[in-house]
Amino acid sequence: MKNKHSLALAGGAVLVLALLSYPRWSGWLRSEPPASGTDTVPCINGSLPIPEQYHIHPELRMVIGGQEVPLPADIGLKPGCERVLHTHDADGVIHIEPNFQREFRLKEFFAVWGEPFGPDRLLDRQGEVRMTVNGEPNSEYGELVLKDKQKIVLELR
Repeated sequence: MKNKHSLALAGGAVLVLALLSYPRWSGWLRSEPPASGTDTVPCINGSLPIPEQYHIHPELRMVIGGQEVPLPADIGLKPGCERVLHTHDADGVIHIEPNFQREFRLKEFFAVWGEPFGPDRLLDRQGEVRMTVNGEPNSEYGELVLKDKQKIVLELR
């Protein structure tokens, strides 16, 4: 009887500690990142592995007035915070490396970058934006769900 009582007390203590520490670990476990203002793309939690199926790489090309505009390196990379959506090089590859399952949209990448984008705006220019995904016309613009090996082309005319 004493062992059952001790086991129940220990289990209760573990439960209380888990509930008290919930704010610290809940961000690591939730399937949606916390929304705080416009910051919906969290930093990568370096203490957790990134499951391979969540690690994806769409490619983005931008053309303004017939001239290719390179996607800058290091978008979303700052000391102390590597955003889930980021670039490493100026090769057009967007790295998506979350510790959790969630779809990310093109508008979120532009938000991380801090640049405007929509059907009538690309970076600091206004005009008609034509978008293709894998060579096919697409009108989802910011709502486009980013997927592995997508070839996204944005052309401002």
